[in-house]
Amino acid sequence: MLAELVADVATTLTAAMGEQHDAVVNEALAQAGRFVGADRVYVFRFDWEHQCSSNTHEWCARDISPELPNLQQVPNAAVPWLLERLRSGLTEAIATKDLPPEAAVERELLEAQSIQSILIIPIRGAAGMIGFMGFDAVRELRAWSSTDAQLLRVLATTLGGVFERHEAYESLRVNRQAMHAVLAAIPDLVFSVSRDGRVQYSKPMPAGDLKVPQEEGQDRLLSEMLPPDVASELVAAVRTALDRGEVQTVRYPLEVPSGLQQFEARFARQDDTSAMVIVRNITEQVRTERVLEDQRERLQVLAARQSVEEELLRRHVASEVHDGIAQELAMARLLVTRALKEPANQVAALRMATEVLDGAVGHIDELIVEISPPALKELGLPAALREAGERLGSHYGVSFELVAHGLHGRLPASRESLLYWSTRELMINVVKHAEAQRMNVVLENVGEGVRITVQDDGKGIEPLGDGAVRGFGLFNTRERLRLAGGELSLKRLERGSRAVVQLPTEEASP
Repeated sequence: MLAELVADVATTLTAAMGEQHDAVVNEALAQAGRFVGADRVYVFRFDWEHQCSSNTHEWCARDISPELPNLQQVPNAAVPWLLERLRSGLTEAIATKDLPPEAAVERELLEAQSIQSILIIPIRGAAGMIGFMGFDAVRELRAWSSTDAQLLRVLATTLGGVFERHEAYESLRVNRQAMHAVLAAIPDLVFSVSRDGRVQYSKPMPAGDLKVPQEEGQDRLLSEMLPPDVASELVAAVRTALDRGEVQTVRYPLEVPSGLQQFEARFARQDDTSAMVIVRNITEQVRTERVLEDQRERLQVLAARQSVEEELLRRHVASEVHDGIAQELAMARLLVTRALKEPANQVAALRMATEVLDGAVGHIDELIVEISPPALKELGLPAALREAGERLGSHYGVSFELVAHGLHGRLPASRESLLYWSTRELMINVVKHAEAQRMNVVLENVGEGVRITVQDDGKGIEPLGDGAVRGFGLFNTRERLRLAGGELSLKRLERGSRAVVQLPTEEASP
């Protein structure tokens, strides 16, 4: 009879997992309680960290009041005699009236529950005592038999394994929940795949571009879901990750509902036979990388052309100094020397020397204006542009007019400098190449920026495709403006051309 009950209880407790755990344990207590005729069967679990114990499971016979709600977090220090007996590991059959004086607290606790006798035994796990369980006799004093004790021992041993298995299950469940929470927070597709390319697990994903593979891909080969070349490359990465134990990264294009997209798959060894894979849509990243690469190439070209331009400027300055200013200074020196040697011709020679020196000073002024115009620093952008336009117009025979309105105060020096040199380059382009008779410049404030329009009535400029422009200077102008957040646009008119420079008045925050 006892053997049959033990078998029944063991069968019952095999289902003590997950949400059914508490109900199954209580049913096992009920089976045992009815078998021995106990009034109450219970389990206490120790909380050694907080040095207390709590009644976790309980079965009561008909008309017996439950005590579980009243027996939570009972301090271990409150029942020292009982705790010591449990630590001895013996099955204890105790009548309340026979408790010794040193068990006065325990006697008071049992009498408060109308318990006349108990049979208790510790529950042990791999790490030691994890709790205890017992039978209560409430209605009458009862002497517990050896069969009762044997059943209690078997039940305690079984429950020790059940509790540890359940705790391991709960720990695994919590860890799985945490893992699923992490995966859910990751917008990428995550799945595991075997060496032969068979999907073993895939986190649920909403419909969208990351749909290969998804849950419907469970236990399917990558070659069944992806183009052959992509599947082959991914399976090769799986095998490499498994063989070398190193993370492998594969980028590949894939046609999805929204069009051709770029993906990146990262493979990490999970165990001897499978790898964990994270797939993300990197289409925007690839676009950004291409833009950055384009900008890098533009900067390289700009730097190279800037170097050439600086060399041309150095040669120009050297030529102006050597062929103009130096020659004029040499001539002035000869005239002064003649005046010293020929007193009769001194006045005429000095007059000529003065005229030559005036010419040299004029050339120096022009060179200074060309390199770093004082008007830009002292008077501001409109005055500097007016001075540059009038000089160029006068030199090349082109009528010049500048209109400035809507500007209030000075711009940051870096902005004024960039606008000045950009506009000057456009004006030089007009007077040298447009064969124009008139050149108009309009300088105006627009929102949080400045717009300068240079228009002529010449033969018109020929822009290239994709916004590119002909000419060394125009290329540099466009790229410098672009790097500063501005732009240069060119338009050929029915007669002449219009070039527009736009630049924010403030530099963008890094």
